[in-house]
Amino acid sequence: MRGSTSNTMREKIGKFKRWTMLAASFLVIFALGIATGFYISYPHPVQNYMEGLATIYSLKIVGLDLENYARKHDGRLPATLKESRTTIAPEIDPSSGKEFVYTGSGRTWNEMTKDGGVVLAYSSDRSGNRYALFSTGAVNCISDADLAEELKKITGLRPPQ
Repeated sequence: MRGSTSNTMREKIGKFKRWTMLAASFLVIFALGIATGFYISYPHPVQNYMEGLATIYSLKIVGLDLENYARKHDGRLPATLKESRTTIAPEIDPSSGKEFVYTGSGRTWNEMTKDGGVVLAYSSDRSGNRYALFSTGAVNCISDADLAEELKKITGLRPPQ
């Protein structure tokens, strides 16, 4: 009798250990899932900073391509950013995936660089701030209100909505 009691006791302990391990594994997987969810949804300052740098770099390349295009075409600027491609200049904002807004269509380089320079292109909306490429070659992060003021310098352009 004694041997059969210990076998059933061992079976019960074995089942208990298996269920405990299974429950512990489930809790670990659940905790990792929750932690991953928090990690993914948290806005990373470093990631935002790097996206901003990528946009600035892209706008600088666009500016160089526009200047090269104007030199080769008697000072005229291209109708679209795609026409100005002399390198692999991106006309798409890497941080938003949207095309840069181009303001130089049908204008000349001299017209755009007079009076200290005006906005040649700018990024799509970034929570009230945008990166703007000026004809001086500078790329600045400016508010929508400041961008509207800068666009008033270019005749025939309305500020972004």
